[in-house]
Amino acid sequence: MKIKINNKGFALAEILAVTLVMMVIFTVLYSNFMPLSGEYAKSKNYNDISSQYELHYFRKLFQEYITDETLYQQVSSELETNKYILLIGQDSNSSEKSCDSLTGTNQNICINLKTILNPTLILTNYNISQLKSELRQDTNKLLALRTYILSLPDYNDRDSQQEIYRLIIKTDSGYANVKLKYEKDDIPKIDTKNATEFVQANVGQNGLEQITHTINNTLQVDSRFKTEYRYRGGNVSNYVTFNNEIWRIIGIIPTEDASGNVENRFKIIKDTSIGNKKWNETSSNNWTTSTLNTYLNNEYYNTLSTNAQNMIGTTKYYLGGYNNSNMTSDIMWQYERKNESNKTGYYYGTNPIMQNSANKKIAIMYASDYGYAAPKTCSNNLYDYSSSTNCKTTNNWLDKGTSTWLLSQYSGNSSRVFLASLSSYVGNNDVIYEYAIRPTLTLSSNVKISGGNGTTSSPYQLTL
Repeated sequence: MKIKINNKGFALAEILAVTLVMMVIFTVLYSNFMPLSGEYAKSKNYNDISSQYELHYFRKLFQEYITDETLYQQVSSELETNKYILLIGQDSNSSEKSCDSLTGTNQNICINLKTILNPTLILTNYNISQLKSELRQDTNKLLALRTYILSLPDYNDRDSQQEIYRLIIKTDSGYANVKLKYEKDDIPKIDTKNATEFVQANVGQNGLEQITHTINNTLQVDSRFKTEYRYRGGNVSNYVTFNNEIWRIIGIIPTEDASGNVENRFKIIKDTSIGNKKWNETSSNNWTTSTLNTYLNNEYYNTLSTNAQNMIGTTKYYLGGYNNSNMTSDIMWQYERKNESNKTGYYYGTNPIMQNSANKKIAIMYASDYGYAAPKTCSNNLYDYSSSTNCKTTNNWLDKGTSTWLLSQYSGNSSRVFLASLSSYVGNNDVIYEYAIRPTLTLSSNVKISGGNGTTSSPYQLTL
């Protein structure tokens, strides 16, 4: 007998199986396509070519955040706590940032870009899930970037051999973000030089010359101060960028800080005057109580950028002088440093022989500083500089042709101090008159030269 097989059941099963498979396929496609579609829509709304290019410029400027190992450690610590670092812009929970973490040319470029593009820029972890969680909890954080960040995916990376970060920016053009990598083996080696290393590489060039002092027991200084290096003459390459301004390097000078440590450090002076001011409002040539000293270390100091303030070292200032300037720079240098046992004739009355305060970092140049800016061929006494072309104007880089106050006191009476006169010689006058002021300071020992060649077109760049 022939048995009939019912194929209808098998056909129904096959249809159900195929339908199930198709549903699975469509479900997978839908679950993957819709987020991609959403991301595309968000990308179209937020990211544009202009903002990507603008972020590229800032990425170049802030590359040091992931190539400098010390900064890398600081970044890692701060991101662990705050989830992001505000590089430029303003956040409700942070003070205004304006390229503060950059120095030199990079900072100047950054400030110009900030003026043009009006950016908010942050550095955060590569995977932004924690940052997004922070923004959901605190709706006042990063108002300019909040919506954009919340729209981004939670980026993941499987390469555990490197640290990865992300820059996120908003400009007037739009939004953009970019990945950054920290790989220790690929850190660029920047040829930075501290003061001693700089001397070794540059002495005998561009006007930097060695000076040797005579040291004896009448001075506050000892043999550690015997040798220093100064820029001398008119044709010198000693321009340096400090506080986003042009300053000049007086020299590399053994300097004693407030704690008594003596180290070779860069001594610098502002290239131009900050205006005419009195040395003191009262007729006293005691620098420690003078109004100019107070102004420089309070009001003026507070105008400096945070980065510049961090570069200034504490310095012991010597306050000696004499009752005339008929002497060479070498002799004036010794008179400025006479000790307590030998102070008679070099200080007026009970004036202190030094200022050694951690809160008083800025001063003005010594009479000997002005004198040493002339070349070795200048053999005149300071009072006679105006009578020799070897000692003034184009042969003395500190001679600006204007009367400028000096730090050294005139010991003949209580009310006079020395000044570099508009005729190029070192004279003296009453402290209540107003003359040009050029702030002078010594950088901390950990400040290094990181670029430039000291010319007006390429000033030396400083870094901590």
